[in-house]
Amino acid sequence: MTTPINLAEKERFVSFEKKIQRQLDVFYEQMGWQIIRDSQRTHDLKNNGARVEEKIRSEKRKDFAIEVCQDIVSGNKGWFSTVKASYIYYVMCENNLAVKLYAIDWPAFKEWFVNNYLNCQKQGTYIASTRGYGATINLKVLIDLIPLDLYKEYDVIGQRELL
Repeated sequence: MTTPINLAEKERFVSFEKKIQRQLDVFYEQMGWQIIRDSQRTHDLKNNGARVEEKIRSEKRKDFAIEVCQDIVSGNKGWFSTVKASYIYYVMCENNLAVKLYAIDWPAFKEWFVNNYLNCQKQGTYIASTRGYGATINLKVLIDLIPLDLYKEYDVIGQRELL
């Protein structure tokens, strides 16, 4: 059994992601962050030497969708298990533009998620997606439940006219 991969959906998302990354690169420059995108794909970019993985969500939500399984049929792990970056830049979009960026201390978040969150939240909500990359399972984590010292929130503004 294999999970059908929707190539048209994947291409639509890759195109959307590239558009948002152009907007984010302007934001990063305005913040004074020295960004180097990684062509080898061991991570998305470096910010002043720290490895960063970008996660772009097409809608603004009150939660982070944490990918725990990339494809349940093949058993491919989700990015929760595979990311080796120091930070996740979790980006929320509205009207096809980035509006919020959450810079998450990834090692500290993972430790909190496993040792604290899962112990308190025995039942939760998941998001299943069969669009593009297989049968993917994401766990929803409400931002309000995440300790403030694990992330910084930024408004991504002033880039609309540049697109």
